[in-house]
Amino acid sequence: MALVISLIESNSVVIIHGATGSGKSTQLPQYILDHYIQRCAYCNIVVTQPRKIGASSIARWISKERAWTLGGLVGYQVGLEKIATEDTRLIYMTTGVLLQKIVSAKSLMEFTHVFIDEVHERTEEMDFLLLVVRKLLRTNSRFVKVVLMSATINCKEFADYFAVPVQNKMNPAYIFEVEGKPYSIEEYYLNDLEHIYHSVVCWNDCFLCNDWTFVCDQTCTYHLWLQGIIRI
Repeated sequence: MALVISLIESNSVVIIHGATGSGKSTQLPQYILDHYIQRCAYCNIVVTQPRKIGASSIARWISKERAWTLGGLVGYQVGLEKIATEDTRLIYMTTGVLLQKIVSAKSLMEFTHVFIDEVHERTEEMDFLLLVVRKLLRTNSRFVKVVLMSATINCKEFADYFAVPVQNKMNPAYIFEVEGKPYSIEEYYLNDLEHIYHSVVCWNDCFLCNDWTFVCDQTCTYHLWLQGIIRI
């Protein structure tokens, strides 16, 4: 991980290409945060997610994983809801919220690192955000580090788009491949409940999305969504 931290610190834009579940959204921003904390240096990291539930649930997960108070070092902002303070150094927010912030400020300088996740989702907000970030990187925000992340990104296309001028030529953004694979998932639906219901030993309120999880006597965990059940 020291390699990717070094790449981010020495390049204006880095593209992270890795499979879903490899830790791009949850772990990599924490590594950068820890890197700066260990050196007693200032950082202010923002990570975008295309959906509100993604931004809020990842922030909650990290706060639980690190035993931090939500709204302390890690927080989130989605729509009109903001769980963050002046002490927050890692904040998750939707693409639209970040876009509004930087368009209003006409700068990226509020942040030291900008992680834009799921950049393959070519929505109007995402495309406009990338356009504004690219322009600001070439004007008044040259020292801000930008990290683009996706599992299905066209790396060359984005690397060329974020190329920077060096000695009268354009150098494409650096591409880093993350190894890893997601956990296997089995899907069940309500009609499948009968063969597992008898083995349920406890129910728990899921802190990620206020749905329900239950644990069977085979040490399997099931997550109950409206659409069905996923075995984790």
